[in-house]
Amino acid sequence: MGMLMRAGTVLATVLASTVVVGATTTPAAAAGDLPPACTVVAGFGPTVEIAQYPAARIADLDVRVPWSYEMSRSTLVLVNGQPGPYQWRSWVLSDSGIRLDGSYGAVVFDNEAALGQGEPGPSGGEVRVRPQQPLPRDYVSDEPTWYVEMNGEPFPSRPFDVVVTYSDCDEDRDGAGDRSRDNCVGTYNPDQRDLDGDRAGDACDADDDGDGVADASDNCPWAVNADQIDWDGDRVGNACDSTPGAAPVTPTPTPTPTPTPTPTTDPVPPTTGCTDSCAYVRTVELRHRAKRHRFRGTVASVADGCRSSVPVTIWRKRSGADRELVVVTTRASGAFRTRAPRAAGRYYATVGSAAEPLCGADRSRVVRVRRR
Repeated sequence: MGMLMRAGTVLATVLASTVVVGATTTPAAAAGDLPPACTVVAGFGPTVEIAQYPAARIADLDVRVPWSYEMSRSTLVLVNGQPGPYQWRSWVLSDSGIRLDGSYGAVVFDNEAALGQGEPGPSGGEVRVRPQQPLPRDYVSDEPTWYVEMNGEPFPSRPFDVVVTYSDCDEDRDGAGDRSRDNCVGTYNPDQRDLDGDRAGDACDADDDGDGVADASDNCPWAVNADQIDWDGDRVGNACDSTPGAAPVTPTPTPTPTPTPTPTTDPVPPTTGCTDSCAYVRTVELRHRAKRHRFRGTVASVADGCRSSVPVTIWRKRSGADRELVVVTTRASGAFRTRAPRAAGRYYATVGSAAEPLCGADRSRVVRVRRR
């Protein structure tokens, strides 16, 4: 009866005195404001010290206590504070003893454990039991010391340990939380720079500028240039070369003399304007970014006027005639983008028309849009 009264008193005190505080991780948190790992094992002994961090809170606790026969008829309480006569924040693990089916060396109190007689843990010789009162979540404290109390007294003969899960951490110590902000978890990059905006920081992005050419072979790793044109051959692409040189000149072949044709009754008028043989060659590429549901592409040509501010037509392939969807205009670099259609199917892009007689025509490879 005295034990039940003690358990009721502890539970009432817990409900009256427990304070739960949520801490929001600030984007500018310094490395010392966050733990180096999100899940750690804190101490082993009669008392355990749990480190506190300004930008992280205790998201979850698992308490591991060596099993003894006394626990089958005792009240167990987890206490945050120094052992002594003062009342601290407390959580009831069990107020009427623990009875187990089987023989175990340790009991782990875990909020996610099954109700009843518990369940075997991941390591041999232990059982996981749901505590009578849920262990703290979203919790911060100004007192790092914790201990287990049995029947109202500290439990010095049975050392214990605690697995702590923090709300955020900073493994690479760059000041950006791994769960809240870091775009290169495990790689030190305090500037968090992300040139192409794909949420993978430049420090761990294999293609910083997002032009489809890996940085290891890109002759302009920080400028979009899918064509990789390098007129002067110095391994620095024209897109980022302050002295790109001049476009190579294709030698004019020596004309072969042809016999004078015999005049016909109706002479054919001479052809005017440019033909395919004198137009600047250009190519068009189309890519589908599924995560952002966008089409992106590039028009490449040695002639600025054939890649800058030119129209590109997006088509959908159909069993009959292909369907024209939209016409977009390229930027100065030749890049273009537009929102991808919602309908699943196969799509391609074309460039070139009679309005551009000096620029060649091209059609991209077909890309597939899958059902979302």
